[in-house]
Order: sequence, then structure tokens, then C-alpha cells
Amino acid sequence: MMSGNAGAITDDVAGDTYQERKELGRCTYPGCPDPACEDAGMCQLHRDRAAARQQKWRQKRARLAKQLLATRKAKSQCLRCGSKRVSGGEHCAKCLVVVGEAAKQRDGVCIKVRDKLATIEAHTKIDAGGRSRYIGQGKRGRQSVASIDSKDFDYAEDALRKMRAGFTLAANPELSRLEKRDAEQAANAFGDLANRFVEDIQARHGHFVDPSDRKGGG
Repeated sequence: MMSGNAGAITDDVAGDTYQERKELGRCTYPGCPDPACEDAGMCQLHRDRAAARQQKWRQKRARLAKQLLATRKAKSQCLRCGSKRVSGGEHCAKCLVVVGEAAKQRDGVCIKVRDKLATIEAHTKIDAGGRSRYIGQGKRGRQSVASIDSKDFDYAEDALRKMRAGFTLAANPELSRLEKRDAEQAANAFGDLANRFVEDIQARHGHFVDPSDRKGGG
């Protein structure tokens, strides 16, 4: 039965689990008896409150990030981690690879690494409630194996591009020995990351399953 006071906590629903409330189409906020919005897990009241909290948190985080960035710029530190910058750049050798800015022009060759944030942004949008929504599925629920594979291939290719850019950066004679080491470590880390994405794809298709454990296996 719906409550006359929207969002009020009542004893008859206070003990319900999140999953039970979700399956009944009720607001998932603990104790709220009101129905959830059609495109959300909460009623309008709790959805708006959650959106307001998220907006306040984002504004605080942005303000602190801006202050930190200004401090690092003033001290000529790496804008991402605060370490010593590569000469003529705004990041250290490791972060140049991580943020996708390890683009160096040498012998007429320029390697530009795609920024992962751009990929994420291209697949998301902010709804009226201030929440991030994934774009690409026609319905709710688990994505298809093909869809997950496609994203993992994209992430693996992105990691390999950064790996290549890292080793290219490490070959720059203007870098110090420590800067070269940092670039190589970052490159190897992205190589490991790419390998994990590839292994995830293979695992979804049974590559690591013992043939004797397969159905009908002898």
C-alpha cells in the first residue's frame, strides 16, 4: 500500500532487502514504500535527493581538483601525480603514457594515443536526474557476449597503443635513464592490461576449459 507521505519510512517495508524491493518495483531506498520511477530504482523524491548529493560531491571534487592542479602547475610538477616532469612537458614519463599524451615527433613519425576517457564519454550520457547512463543497449539487463567482447577488444587495442607509445617515448634520447625506466614500466603495465582483456575474451569462449570437462568430452 502506498504511503500518503512520499518517502516516509514505514515498519512494514523497513526489513525488505534491496533485491526484494527492486523486484516488486518499489523504491530501493530502505524503508520507502513508494513505487520506483519507470527508468530508475528509486521514487522521484529519493532519486532527486540522490542526484543532489551526487551533484554536490562532483562540485566539491572538481573544486579540490582545480586547487591541486593549480598547485602542481605553480611547482612545475606532473599534473597527474605530482612527480618531476619530463623536460618541456606537463607530465612525468610514466603519466605521459597513462594519460595518452606520449605523442613524440621524431623522424617525421607521430604516435597519438587515444584517450580512454573519450571512449567512455562517447558511450555515456547524463540524464535529467544527473546520472550517467550507458548508451548502446536497447533494453536493461546484462549485455550480450558479443557486446562485451567488442568493448574488451577496444580496451585491449587502446592498451596496446599506449604500450607502443610508451616504448617509443622510452627510446627518446632526451629522456634521462630514470625517465626511460618509468616509460618502460608504464608500457609494460599496459601490455599486461591488454593481455588481461584478451584472456577475458578467450575465457568467455571456453578457451581455458579442459577438453575433458566439456559436455560430451571423453
